[in-house]
Amino acid sequence: AGQFHYDGEYIGSFEIPEGKIAEEAISDIIVKVTFTPDKWQALSLTSEYYRGTLRFIVGGHAHVSVPALGNYSFEAKFDDIEVNTNDPSLDDTHLCACPGWKKPGHH
Repeated sequence: AGQFHYDGEYIGSFEIPEGKIAEEAISDIIVKVTFTPDKWQALSLTSEYYRGTLRFIVGGHAHVSVPALGNYSFEAKFDDIEVNTNDPSLDDTHLCACPGWKKPGHH
């Protein structure tokens, strides 16, 4: 679970579902995201997105368990991660299994 912040203010949250990833697998995980900006924040978010300058600060935590290592588990915490939503490197979906995410021109 975690939160999104924009310009120092809370604007949304996300939930990472519990699940298992098969050994030696690349897996897509659907993360439920909820944005709740007020109307002025929404206008700023939209404006920055179309200017190519939209950035979020993300923080959260997750519980990770690795059955192959004797059920080794740990808590993962991440804070103050800046996400540039217009970063072209985030547009790479060639490993995604969901065909709807595949875009023309991506291999």
